[in-house]
Amino acid sequence: MKKLNYKIYIPSGNPTALVIGIEKDIEKRKEINNYLMSKYDFVEQVGFISKNNYELIMAGGEFCGNATRSAVKYYLNSKPGNISIKVSGVKDKLNAGIDNDNNVWVDMPIIKGDFSKSVKRINSNSAIIKMYGITHMVIESGNINKKYNKEELKEYAYEILEEYNLLCENAAGVMFINKVNNNIELYPVVFVREINTLFYETACGSGTTAVAIYESSKLYKNIDINVIQPSGKIINVKTIVNENNIVNVRISGQVLEYQENNFVKYQDLITVNKINKKTMNEEFVKIPNSSDKVIGKYVSNLNELEYSNIIRVRKTVLEKLNKVDDLLKEINPNYQIMVVYGYRSMEKQVKYFNEEIRKYKKSFKDELELLEFVHEKIAVPEVSGHPTGGAVDVVIYDMKEDTIIDFGTKVHDFDDNKSYITYQDISDEAYENRMLLRKLMMKVGFAPYDGEWWHFSYGDREWAYYYKKKKYLYSQVNKEDVYKEELWEKYK
Repeated sequence: MKKLNYKIYIPSGNPTALVIGIEKDIEKRKEINNYLMSKYDFVEQVGFISKNNYELIMAGGEFCGNATRSAVKYYLNSKPGNISIKVSGVKDKLNAGIDNDNNVWVDMPIIKGDFSKSVKRINSNSAIIKMYGITHMVIESGNINKKYNKEELKEYAYEILEEYNLLCENAAGVMFINKVNNNIELYPVVFVREINTLFYETACGSGTTAVAIYESSKLYKNIDINVIQPSGKIINVKTIVNENNIVNVRISGQVLEYQENNFVKYQDLITVNKINKKTMNEEFVKIPNSSDKVIGKYVSNLNELEYSNIIRVRKTVLEKLNKVDDLLKEINPNYQIMVVYGYRSMEKQVKYFNEEIRKYKKSFKDELELLEFVHEKIAVPEVSGHPTGGAVDVVIYDMKEDTIIDFGTKVHDFDDNKSYITYQDISDEAYENRMLLRKLMMKVGFAPYDGEWWHFSYGDREWAYYYKKKKYLYSQVNKEDVYKEELWEKYK
């Protein structure tokens, strides 16, 4: 095989490899598809883009909304603008672009007009939604991800596709949805006939579109909803309905370019240099050691004070954690959120950081490269989140079984990149638990850190950068101002 020029994108999940250069031969596309999916076992689909024109051909010749958004990211070089792009499976070019908030959008290839042209109602809780290039069945299934693991869900979806004669379509999927607190959670399984792949996808743009058409067909009006993907990321979808006719559906959301690691860099965080003076001094609170709701317990020898087991965070952080705990108990009443690390003093942050600098200093000639490398392991002190009281390390605790549920690794285990959210060599159950924690934490406004599945933050620079906020909320605070009670008890 000749040397390939390609990029990998993460469009709200759904990792997509785009090969630079159109390949017309289906057999060669299959070969390249199989090669890239074996090299990067997290990649879910492969497309081919033209060097000279705005054009995308998927490996199986199907249409894909997220791959289209990835191609738009490539063509516009991540800058705001719009293009008209030709995509496999679709006759007409599609309007697409990037908005000023860096969301990548595409107007989807729907069958316009009366809903009866695209929606075949099966019963009150399901329908087949036909689009150009792909067909999906939408099923209101509740928490089906708790009943089936990923492989079982794929088998079940395949049986449904077979039952409704959808396997003959070029591409078809089953979109299981769960409606919780005015949100829609999506569990997508997609089959592509030409390359014979069946994926439980971490995000699905066309499936999100099908869900929007499904909802609009019941209401006969415009909708604007955020659909939560299995990755925990959101794809926004808007429909335009005019006189009971579906006129347009637009999806939009984040698209990241994949690097060997895709973490927020030190250089990114120093660009967030304005603080909200109204919130910077918000009070710290204790997280209870014992409670039916959120608890705080150190799980390793990392106590902030050697003579205290109390974990402290900002007041709003604890309030948000309690909201996460409420959502978690709707899924399993025996589960609770356990915080295993909260506030960390700058003294300790500097100590840990300098230890890593000394360990790797001889391996780098460039100081900035050294800082970025170490920052992935322990944040550069000036931009670190734990000393603000806004960053937390979190797990899910099973009160009935008296144990932390399976996440594939212990918290604070950094061996062999096992802490990465994208790490694949763990069980389905462990992966789903990581995704569950991530999804619930993000639902109430925490920002994740992809290098540590357990780390989330609210109000620090990383949170501000992740959500494109102009200001961060919390300043770094001295230990003496956070642990006044404990220090008083020791020295009185």
